[in-house]
Order: sequence, then structure tokens, then C-alpha cells
Amino acid sequence: MDNSSAFSSLFLLAACAAVLVLIYHALFGRPDFIIDVRRGQVRCKGRVSLALQRRLAHFLLEDLGIRDSVRILGAQRGKRMRVWFRGQISPGEQQRVRNFLALGP
Repeated sequence: MDNSSAFSSLFLLAACAAVLVLIYHALFGRPDFIIDVRRGQVRCKGRVSLALQRRLAHFLLEDLGIRDSVRILGAQRGKRMRVWFRGQISPGEQQRVRNFLALGP
């Protein structure tokens, strides 16, 4: 392999990586809020009202009974809210959280 074909391959690989990064940021972007559940505590960062924080803590800890570490991330895109999760939370619990957040403060 000569230098020009190696350079072309490297350039193509870098361009593909850049496109993948752009697609990832377009789809997931930066979250507007993060909700962490750990050791029986709920911590909210970002755009979550105080009234919603109190109700959310009760919902997550008492109603759903979440005991494992869970992170809930969300972003408002126009009229739609995108919510994604990290940690041990079932699909049914995820949907209940989405429904709860859709009701708003």
C-alpha cells in the first residue's frame, strides 16, 4: 500500500467517524434535564421545577420502588420530549416515567 492510498483510507475513516458523531448528536443531543436515583435519593439537574422534583421523588421511590442506580435523561425538542434511561429499569417502568413526565408540573 503506497502513501496516497493509506492517506485516502485514513481520510475516509475520519470522515465516516465525523458523520457518525454528527448523527449521534442530532439524535440524542445534550439533555435538558438529568434525574439520578441512588441510595434512596433523587437528584435533579437542569430544567425540572421544584414542584415536579418533589412529586417525582415520591413517584420514583415509593410508587415504582426503584432501589438500583438509575439515570433518567430528557430533552425537549419542540413539542416533543425525548426521554432515555441508564441503569436497571424495566421497559414498563420506563413507560410509566415517560407518562409521568408528560403530565408535567
